[in-house]
Amino acid sequence: MKKTFAAFLLLLATCRLASQNTASVSLLTVNDGLSQGMIFDIVQSRDGFIWIATKDGLNRYDGSRFKVFSPDPFEPFAIANSEVRSIFEDSRGWIWVSFQAELDIFDPSTERFYHVLHEGNKNFGNGQGSWIPAMEQTPDGALWLWGEDGIWKISAPNDLLEKAGKREDAAIELPCKMISKPPVKQWAAKGESQLLYAKNRLLIATIDGLYWLDLKTKKFSPEPATSGWNYGVLSADNEGNILALGYDTSFQIKWTLINANGTQNLTEQRSVWVSNFKFSRDGFLWAYRKGRLQKWKLSAFFNQGLPEIEVKTDSILGNV
Repeated sequence: MKKTFAAFLLLLATCRLASQNTASVSLLTVNDGLSQGMIFDIVQSRDGFIWIATKDGLNRYDGSRFKVFSPDPFEPFAIANSEVRSIFEDSRGWIWVSFQAELDIFDPSTERFYHVLHEGNKNFGNGQGSWIPAMEQTPDGALWLWGEDGIWKISAPNDLLEKAGKREDAAIELPCKMISKPPVKQWAAKGESQLLYAKNRLLIATIDGLYWLDLKTKKFSPEPATSGWNYGVLSADNEGNILALGYDTSFQIKWTLINANGTQNLTEQRSVWVSNFKFSRDGFLWAYRKGRLQKWKLSAFFNQGLPEIEVKTDSILGNV
């Protein structure tokens, strides 16, 4: 529970404080209208709304109040499931909503949910695991969805929702293809999958290192310097720097930086674990560790510098 609230706090701070030099922290809970305290994912959409995936409903926060989207058996365009696992906004502003097995698309212009099918099947998994499926979009418009057996490629034309809406059809059939996973010990660590588009490829975090998926050949190849390391967090800035954090079987950590200069091990420069981190749109690195939320320049983070901002949150969250 603490971890999910910490993630919520991290995103709120990143969205609100990226251009400020001072910061304050507040915690939003079920007492403020949040539908459920178990949070799986959070996204801020281009219109400023914050979307929160919970165990009981999709929440939309406008800065002052929550709106909760829940299933309605009498409304075909209602959200398909109450337990939302992940959220992704694509380049068109559509909100993709993933559940344990199913997948919806939310159209912000009509506030309708469309239910994705592939060959008549609504399931993209067996629905039995505790995985949080990651999603990513490539420049060709394709959506890539993490699956239990590999990566799904889903093609959606720009007029898809408009045509479905005119037909009053909430179920939409899309071309979908599964690319089988490489032979790894375990596909995703801790139930949290990670996908990242970079260098015309997809980078996938696994329990046995980082893997690249070539989008043309549809083949996987390992990032050699990462083999045997369990990676759970990935983020990239606007300058092409990809930062990954992993650990081995003895819980020794490894910071990996991938950019135009190759792959670098930065553990000697930074040997501490953080609960979560994310690059903001202005290129700063936000990191959360043991009750402190910090805003960093990447160079300072790995060269014993000082953070631009530090907010103590232990009074709210404890020592996470």
